[in-house]
Amino acid sequence: MMKTKPVATTLLVVMAIIFLISYPQRQDMFWAFIMHVSGAAMIGGLADWYAVTALFTKPLGIPFKTAILPRSKERLIQMGRTMLSEELLRVPQMYYAIKKERVMVRIIEYGMSDVGQGQMRDILYGVGNQVLSHMDIEPMRQEINKAIYKGVTNWKATPLVILFGRCMLERHTASIFWLYFNRTCQRVIASNQVYPYLYRVMLDIMKTYTKDSFFRELAIAFGGDGLSPERLVETVQKKAVQFLKDNESIDSDLGRYVWGQAIRFFNNLETNAEWQAFIEEHKDQWIKMVLEEWEG
Repeated sequence: MMKTKPVATTLLVVMAIIFLISYPQRQDMFWAFIMHVSGAAMIGGLADWYAVTALFTKPLGIPFKTAILPRSKERLIQMGRTMLSEELLRVPQMYYAIKKERVMVRIIEYGMSDVGQGQMRDILYGVGNQVLSHMDIEPMRQEINKAIYKGVTNWKATPLVILFGRCMLERHTASIFWLYFNRTCQRVIASNQVYPYLYRVMLDIMKTYTKDSFFRELAIAFGGDGLSPERLVETVQKKAVQFLKDNESIDSDLGRYVWGQAIRFFNNLETNAEWQAFIEEHKDQWIKMVLEEWEG
């Protein structure tokens, strides 16, 4: 705006000069036309100058309804907070932004990083110590014995995966697994290692939210530290951790939903040819890798 101000001022002065030159000769049709055009441009320029100036200062010392932004700073801050709480952080808005920003790709990137792989190893180690020790593995042992006698090359891994899922999803085992998984998610979300990924997502969400909207940018600009990406990420972390704490029980709304989805997945796995082919293919690759390492 500071770069275009001299140009706009020059045009306003030129229009005023043309108006003053043509006004005494307004009896002539040509000069009357020039007078009206320059007069309209001059009036429009003055109106625009007054409107823009009145947003930030008091033009010509006029105190009435001027300096709107400085006077309304607190109201704009409150408006920005309300907009963020009612619009930016709404579930549909967050879902749209997360879907558009390809959050799953970033989750995979985090899982492939050294920090992510370390946390995955800790999770698997915890599952082995905390969950599997409470599970009845006798049916799995019998299935594994059958597989050994039939030969691993002709053995289908899908029945074992389905059986493992059903053993895991028995109420007692599922409640222990859900509690452990829930608290692990709490630690991961609250950790400093996840903070940079959440910060990048929040920046992209805010860019999407303020795109092509001057008032939204203005509201966030006057929001201060309360509307900074850092503070919003901290708020999201606290709310997410608190939400998980409130749903640690398998009988909570989130626990029942996840449990039901897992049961539905393993029930559908019996008839899902695509997933069965995926499991068998990776089973063969894993067995080949193990045998090669054993031979080596």
